[in-house]
Amino acid sequence: MVTLGSQGKKSEDDVGSNRPLPGRYHVVIKDVDESFEKYDSVLVDFEALAGTTPGQVGRTHLEFFSTKEKALPRLQRLALAVGLLKPDEPEKEVQFSDAIGRQLVIEIEENTYEKDGKTHECVRIAFLGMWSSGNKAVADVPKDAESLKLAQGGAGATTDGGKANPAEGKTAEAATAAGTETSQDDAYADL
Repeated sequence: MVTLGSQGKKSEDDVGSNRPLPGRYHVVIKDVDESFEKYDSVLVDFEALAGTTPGQVGRTHLEFFSTKEKALPRLQRLALAVGLLKPDEPEKEVQFSDAIGRQLVIEIEENTYEKDGKTHECVRIAFLGMWSSGNKAVADVPKDAESLKLAQGGAGATTDGGKANPAEGKTAEAATAAGTETSQDDAYADL
């Protein structure tokens, strides 16, 4: 037996996943899994703080960042957006778990891909759809003022990542262990 309720639901159409719909979002990084135990990817768990699509605050998105050579620009852009890398910095080891609690803006898009002869649909971050919170390209994206204040406790927080307290919730590591997430490496399989 399972205990369920339907408070706030007018029909089955009101029930959906906890992932944000397509749009641009001011997010905080909740968790990072760099273990490479199950996937050859860095897994990053984001939580929506504000955005262009109404009703998405608090929704989470787990993104798989492939470490294949062709996909490294995505990790490089993420590292720059959250301040793990500075412009023109020489090559170095980057610990993505240092980004937990940092804020940025991401663009979520719909994605359809083929795997094992079946068509799958999901949402993902656009290939290079990541910006620092203060980037002029995302000035029109709504931002959570209270979260930005928390981030501004660190120097340059809105332009190079900054830190804020991560929210509680399902972590990327827990999702990997439970096997509940589908790898988005398949979505970028030809990279």
